[in-house]
Formats: sequence, C-alpha cells, structure tokens
Amino acid sequence: MKRLLTFRNIVIVTAAAFLVWLPLAWVGGQVMAGMDVAMGKYRVLHYGLGPFDARGQILQERYGIEYQRVADCQVSFSLMVYVDGYNRVSTLAAKHRFGHDVFKESEEEGVRRVRRVMDWRGSAR
Repeated sequence: MKRLLTFRNIVIVTAAAFLVWLPLAWVGGQVMAGMDVAMGKYRVLHYGLGPFDARGQILQERYGIEYQRVADCQVSFSLMVYVDGYNRVSTLAAKHRFGHDVFKESEEEGVRRVRRVMDWRGSAR
C-alpha cells in the first residue's frame, strides 16, 4: 500500500491550491466590487502607509468614494490580488459614473495640496 502523505504529493497539492486560490482571490475582489457598485457604494481599496493621504480625502469629499486601507506595509500576495481585482471593477465603474478619470484628477490635486503643506512647513522654519 502506497503512502499518500509523501513530499511529492504535498508539493503537488500545495502548488495546485496556490494556483487555484490566486484567481479566486482576484475574482472574489471583482464580485465584491460589483456588489458594492450595484448598491451605489463606490470604494477604492489600498494598502501601505502614508503620512498624508490627500487623494483619498479628495475622492471622499468630491465624489463620495471611500478610500479604504485594508493593510499596512506587510501584505500577503493573495490580498494584493484581491485588491487589484476589486479596484479594477470599482475604478472603471466610478469613471463611467462621473464621466472622467476622477482618480487622476484627485491624484494631481493631492500632490498640489501636499506640496503646499510642505512649502508652508519649509517657510515656517
């Protein structure tokens, strides 16, 4: 009788689970974004730390788009895939709803705000 729990079998099962899980995470992100958009809720997920997130503030103020941090700096690959799938659907839906690229506009305005703050801090010394 052969042993089922061999190193080779463990590697094969682990690789298969990894190859199946990543596409499921991406599709899962897309499905959740589609459900949110269908309910009229626009959201962008992000991860990482930032001292001042002007882009998210602008998206919320002007367009009612929630800018939600789902993780800090240490992020699993499957979460990155989920976030990418989610944002692919939600950003396209928001661009369609508002008729232009609100994310590019918010990014540019955010950079201008941060520069003004940094210039003010520099001149205050």
